Amino acid sequence: MGELARFEDIRIKMCPMDTQKHKEPYFHVILTDGGIQMQSPDIKSAKILKNYKILLTFKNGARKIFDMKPYLKYTVFKPLNDENEFKKFSIIDGTIE
Repeated sequence: MGELARFEDIRIKMCPMDTQKHKEPYFHVILTDGGIQMQSPDIKSAKILKNYKILLTFKNGARKIFDMKPYLKYTVFKPLNDENEFKKFSIIDGTIE
């Protein structure tokens, strides 16, 4: 799957399951900061906000809000319509699973 979203200086890509590293499909984040593109900058922390939004804090200190709601219609994300499931996430190797 390709790019899911592009807003401001963030691009979000959905990646298929990689059984060696990831147990579930996962996201790659491409952050452009001051004209310098950083492929998949490491996510340091994530906080669930209201209405399926996530506050992402990257290891370089950048903070961005990602709205997940438009993607909940896709089959791979349908389980996340349950808010309890949405809140269950881990940060593994700088990505959210």
